[in-house]
Amino acid sequence: MNRFLSSAFRSAAMLLALGLAFGALFWLNHLQAKMAGEEIVMKGWRWKAPVTAKVIPHAPPAKPEAKSAAPLSPAPPSVPPPVEEPLVESPPLVFVDAGHGGMDGGAVAHGITEKNTALDLAKRVAKLLEEAGVTVKMTREDDTFIALEERANMANRAGADLFISIHLNTSGGEDDARGIETYYAPQKALSARLALRELIKMNVGSGILDSRSERLAETVQRFVCRKSGAQNRGVKERNYAVVYRTVCPSILVECGFITHSGEAENLKTTSHREKVAQGVADGVVAFLRAQEADPSRGLKFKAPVTETPDQELLTGP
Repeated sequence: MNRFLSSAFRSAAMLLALGLAFGALFWLNHLQAKMAGEEIVMKGWRWKAPVTAKVIPHAPPAKPEAKSAAPLSPAPPSVPPPVEEPLVESPPLVFVDAGHGGMDGGAVAHGITEKNTALDLAKRVAKLLEEAGVTVKMTREDDTFIALEERANMANRAGADLFISIHLNTSGGEDDARGIETYYAPQKALSARLALRELIKMNVGSGILDSRSERLAETVQRFVCRKSGAQNRGVKERNYAVVYRTVCPSILVECGFITHSGEAENLKTTSHREKVAQGVADGVVAFLRAQEADPSRGLKFKAPVTETPDQELLTGP
């Protein structure tokens, strides 16, 4: 019995020591940020107006005044008490980008033209996000050509919270590649990094690690593959212009291989496209809910470094 109690006490002591160690590390990082005179502050949002209006009660009735010979003036009309307006923050703004368009048809295979199917999927994603209470804007809603840089600029000018680009994949003539994969830029363009520092009130020379796009990619990839039943080809790094130049977390989703005969047939069906769109939307909403709870999630300080030159892929997928 004594041996058992001794072992239990040792285990409890080890757990307590680990807890204290992790707590010390957390507060050390926090104090380092404080000592640097900086804190990461990101805007939050509420998707629905909270019912927090407060009614200020009427003031207690005044005591009657002493009678006098002069007639009393009529009492002023009662004024209703002021009511505090509920604090309402705007819902998150998500840009949905349908790849290609206009003179840029994208890939063509098995009777599918990428620009058309990408637009159909993007519209479905936008509709589902709006139904979830998200504010949505699209880079294009018809067969229009928009330059890659301008797509990113549209999101940046609007102050978008997320950017989702929808594409279809090809395998260079091979018919065996299939599945969904999601891309993100491991490091944004210099202009986007400087804009982020200004947004979160950091000094220009400060260093910061932003893993939000990677987190977004992982979340959407998991949800869309689970919902659609497509093969999960994973999350990949690529400096595509639309995800590289956007300030906000941004991803590019390759929603299937049109060079695969079976997958192309699936993408021709409304039911499969709806499943893909639902998976993307579900992943976006899950990511937003996590950020809603902790707006600075995915942002960390790092030692100041010399900025590296841009390494952008000037073409899209």
